[in-house]
Amino acid sequence: MPLSGGDVSEGVVRVGDTVRRPLGAHSPAVHGVLRHLEAVGFDG
Repeated sequence: MPLSGGDVSEGVVRVGDTVRRPLGAHSPAVHGVLRHLEAVGFDG
C-alpha cells in the first residue's frame, strides 16, 4: 500500500506491519553495519 502525505520519501510503501522505502546510495553500507552488529551479538 503506497503511503501518501509526504513530499520527501517517494516510493515508501506499507507491507503488513512494516514500512519500506527504496534502496538508496548508502543502503549497502548500512546493511553491512547491521550485519556486523548482528554478528557480534549487539542487541541494543
